Amino acid sequence: MSIQLHYTPEGVGPLQSVTLLMKKPGGQLVQAPMQEVDGVWALSRSFPEGEYHYAFLIDQQLRLNDPQANVYAPDDQEKIWSVLLVNAEGQRLYNNQEYKVHLEDYRLSAHLDRPAPDFIKKKFHLGVDQQVVAHWLFTEVQGLHSVTVAWSAPDGQLVQWGEQYLVENEHNTPIELAFACDLTPPQRRQQAGAWSLRLYIDGAFVLEDEFTISRDTTYSKFG
Repeated sequence: MSIQLHYTPEGVGPLQSVTLLMKKPGGQLVQAPMQEVDGVWALSRSFPEGEYHYAFLIDQQLRLNDPQANVYAPDDQEKIWSVLLVNAEGQRLYNNQEYKVHLEDYRLSAHLDRPAPDFIKKKFHLGVDQQVVAHWLFTEVQGLHSVTVAWSAPDGQLVQWGEQYLVENEHNTPIELAFACDLTPPQRRQQAGAWSLRLYIDGAFVLEDEFTISRDTTYSKFG
């Protein structure tokens, strides 16, 4: 029986390719190109019974989970994967339980200080700032989730991305995550202008924001 995996682009901009990354039950990693039809990238094939871990690789750069999976699991390197469960008849098994997470707050700064600052810095200066840090505060976390932040230069090119995981805690207290974009590489220091960042939770696009990187000498911690 054939099972179809599909990815509908949202919040990734124009793309050229989507590749399926899959870990077989024995741990072997395989890659397979997906085909685009009417804006949806898909791949259909039969799978023997077992548990498969997979993700989507966008333009050979950005790795995202499948928002439709609803089941996620970490590997030995604490990387989060979407989970495909296949029964003896070759059918996909689905988890009908819903897991939620709420984005409570978001800040930008130039430092990894915690707690996050009480302001959003929107202007950064190459003569002073060595990084841009996005601080995220999550509440009502249920289950396990992957959080991905992608950073793009003024020309629209992806320059860096990072992934961390969220997991519910015993006391249901807020959870803060911080992602830093390094501004020190020479090629990045040539790209002053309007940069952007995008937030994905479990592969689903959630938020996009812009900030400015300049070579001006005027500086304030608030930008």
